[in-house]
Amino acid sequence: MRALLVVSLIAAFLSACAPISERSVAATDLVFGAIPGTETVLRVKRQCSVELPDGGPRFVLPVGDYIPVYADSRGIFYAEPTPENAKCLNCPPGMRSPYRGWGVYFPIKARSSSPPFFWRQVANTEWGRVRGEKERVLPEQCWQPYGTAMAIVRNGEEVPLR
Repeated sequence: MRALLVVSLIAAFLSACAPISERSVAATDLVFGAIPGTETVLRVKRQCSVELPDGGPRFVLPVGDYIPVYADSRGIFYAEPTPENAKCLNCPPGMRSPYRGWGVYFPIKARSSSPPFFWRQVANTEWGRVRGEKERVLPEQCWQPYGTAMAIVRNGEEVPLR
């Protein structure tokens, strides 16, 4: 019995230390609490420019339909669909091209005041994986008003914000 308790405590400790990682988008990831994330794309209707803090790189998100690639408990990571149209301005010289590792993180339970985030893929050398990392809230003109600047699309139809 005591050995089982020790093993359980060790397992709990190790799981608490494990990195939080994204998982594949599942049908149970319900956008607006009702629409399976696997059946959606995020439509960006206006080109959007995002500057990272402290004078870091500036990324341009092009117009297009962004596909769901990851999810976590709070949102879905939609990847930029046309890497050849993506731009990174003021990027460090070592940054690779094409810039496929970024997009929009959209909250699953979005409301009219729930801003999406810019995200990019980050290599975690300690754990040896690539993961999406939310970098910055998108500027308001990139997503407001919802439906004019950005929208969730299911079966070719834009879904109204609930």
